[in-house]
Amino acid sequence: MRYPNEELDKYRKSAGDLENELIDEYRQGGVTRRELIQRGSVLGMSFTVLSLVGGTPFAAAAPKRAIRRTGGTLRVGSPSADGSLEPPLLQSLGALAVSHMPGEQLVFADKNSVLRPRLATSWKASNGAKTWTFQIRQNVKFHDGTPLTADDVVATFKRLLTKDSQAQSSYKGVIVGVKKTGAHSVQFDLANPNGFFPYSTSQQTYQAIILPKSYRLPSDLSKPGEWTSAMNGTGPFKLKANRGAAGFTFEANPDYWGGKPAIDTV
Repeated sequence: MRYPNEELDKYRKSAGDLENELIDEYRQGGVTRRELIQRGSVLGMSFTVLSLVGGTPFAAAAPKRAIRRTGGTLRVGSPSADGSLEPPLLQSLGALAVSHMPGEQLVFADKNSVLRPRLATSWKASNGAKTWTFQIRQNVKFHDGTPLTADDVVATFKRLLTKDSQAQSSYKGVIVGVKKTGAHSVQFDLANPNGFFPYSTSQQTYQAIILPKSYRLPSDLSKPGEWTSAMNGTGPFKLKANRGAAGFTFEANPDYWGGKPAIDTV
């Protein structure tokens, strides 16, 4: 970038208080480079902006490319999928391992706790971090071909706020409202300022898989629901067969927004 200081000044004029405070704190030596990346990712700061702050490009800004074989079958052993497979009811490790194959959350926390875009392309805090607005990825389809919309995201989180949801430990007393603010944007209103809220929309909240607005929990929560039989998510793998205790088979989703997976079958 030819004039990095000018670009950074331009960004700071449109950024919120939290972003500018982080930039100042880094420049004053109050946070490390690693902390800058982690906290900046939570605030939705791009790696381009973080590179401007740090003065040199971040290695994480460039995707790693590797030569790899494609196709074939990956066989995975996991704990039994005890309890319900329905996303709002997920509790066991085995159940979440299965449901996270076809399902996705808004964001993904990598092994370094850096947030990566998934079904949300960006997110931004306002109102002192009591309000968070997420931009929803366009041209995404559920496995049945239905387009993903902001309405699906709103419906998912309203469902996760109900009394039957196992996500109450993450959201009860935290989210006080969720609404669509545009064709591709969703706003979360929180009870209190929360600078780390985006983490709770990642896979770290097991139940936060985005489902179609038409999804309904089974009337008898002890019995399988529509997700168990079809697993209509947006993820890279589609359910081919649910054999219960004998296992599950997933096949690559050719219409996945991130490109068809390199593996044919799991």
